[in-house]
Amino acid sequence: MKFKKRDKTTTAADAARQFDRVLTGGLIAVAAAAAALPWYVFLNPEKFGMSGRGWEALMNVPQRGGGDGEAVIPHGDDSAAIEPKDAVVDNVITATVPAIDKDIISDSSAVQQPFPGGVNFKLLHVSNGRALIEDKSGMFLVQIGSILPDESKLLSMTKVDGRWKIVTSAGELYSE
Repeated sequence: MKFKKRDKTTTAADAARQFDRVLTGGLIAVAAAAAALPWYVFLNPEKFGMSGRGWEALMNVPQRGGGDGEAVIPHGDDSAAIEPKDAVVDNVITATVPAIDKDIISDSSAVQQPFPGGVNFKLLHVSNGRALIEDKSGMFLVQIGSILPDESKLLSMTKVDGRWKIVTSAGELYSE
């Protein structure tokens, strides 16, 4: 039996078949990688997700439940001064006003309007030494010492009669 020698020249049809094989193999490899990625993430959770750094101080915080009077009190920084609620109003003019007589400006009986108040927020939930608060711009997860939306600091979290209450450096008290 004699074999016929094959001609070494490639035709356009052969080139198209070769390209199809390479393309099919590449697509199978991409599909295998896409199927394997969720398993890689599942088996290596320490490389993905939230970091637990910074929350070490909260490991021994009392959990939700138990008796009345549980409290989370900050450790260390006792230098946070509580600002009074009735702060002095700064009467600096911050906009263009029409020209008026000087004797009207110096009139002490004129009613002084204070600047708009701070941002109000509400306490949604407390767990593991962290509080979830909400204001009109969104939700925030805070802990003792965090800056709150009204530019004050969270001083303490206390559970009284089954309800959590937080105290801010501005002297405000918010409850669940």
